[in-house]
Amino acid sequence: MTDRVNLVLVALLAIVLGLGYALDDRGPTRAASGPVFPDFDGARAARVEIVRGDATVTLVEDDEGVWRIVEAFDLAAADGRVENNFLRRLAQLSRADQAGSERAPFRFEGASRVRVLDADGVALADFEQSVERRPPSGGSFISPAGEDAVFRSIALPVFEGKRATWWSSALSPGFDGIAQRLSLRLRTADGEVRATFERSDDGQWLRTDSGTGTDSETGAPRTVRSPVLVERVLGELGGLRFVDAVAATPEPGHGFDAPTAVFEIEGARGLSDAALEGRSLVITIGGQVEQHLLATSTARDGTQVLAIEAAMLDPVLEALAILLAE
Repeated sequence: MTDRVNLVLVALLAIVLGLGYALDDRGPTRAASGPVFPDFDGARAARVEIVRGDATVTLVEDDEGVWRIVEAFDLAAADGRVENNFLRRLAQLSRADQAGSERAPFRFEGASRVRVLDADGVALADFEQSVERRPPSGGSFISPAGEDAVFRSIALPVFEGKRATWWSSALSPGFDGIAQRLSLRLRTADGEVRATFERSDDGQWLRTDSGTGTDSETGAPRTVRSPVLVERVLGELGGLRFVDAVAATPEPGHGFDAPTAVFEIEGARGLSDAALEGRSLVITIGGQVEQHLLATSTARDGTQVLAIEAAMLDPVLEALAILLAE
């Protein structure tokens, strides 16, 4: 009796497997191991286009090999973000990562369209990314243009046409808040205030301008009673972050003709541009637009006007209010 039951189960299993094979759409497979884009060569990439609905980001490599964000007034992309976070990961996408043979289950409605072009405008890669569905372990589902197959990329995040994805938000890239000299100009209700603080050879902070911080009789520099506040100002300036790019260069109405504040920092350490190391860094705060202050920084390789949250300057002003009153 037992042998007969086993024979029946084996027969049923054979039927199920046969039907499964017959109905299989031959979609998900790990048989192929080649790249999804066989002709892709990241070294040839010269332009990246990302579009989702009304949001567009265009990245273009300039003659010096710097990737720039066209929609952000040619602001430089963060170092390595295009090369390492995108092109290298895209080159590693293999057909062995196929997740399905039809797009429908992966919800490609409202997808992001991504194209990588060479200097002649030839497409090296052209695909869509599902925004609505993503692999549980992270990454994205992509489908090459002209194909129904869907591939899984754990390393490639979903790009939605957001400019902020590509830039480094540091107003002064690399500046670590350590310097030898800080000169400032502030526009107040009572007029312009100027002050200069300089680190002496023994590490003491001195106020070296002719203001109230110097000896009233001799005009000689006076030791700052609260040096930690000078360090705090520099640290806060190094931590300033921008939230948007406003213009390619300062324009009338941006407030830079009568700036809110100008900070000149000498001997600045950590600047991303080695040529600027130890040289003067100038951060200028212009006018205010809604909750944002407009700013520029010479630590950047362009003259773009950037917007920072107005509240980010409050710790700087609070510390200076105490320093200037000493």
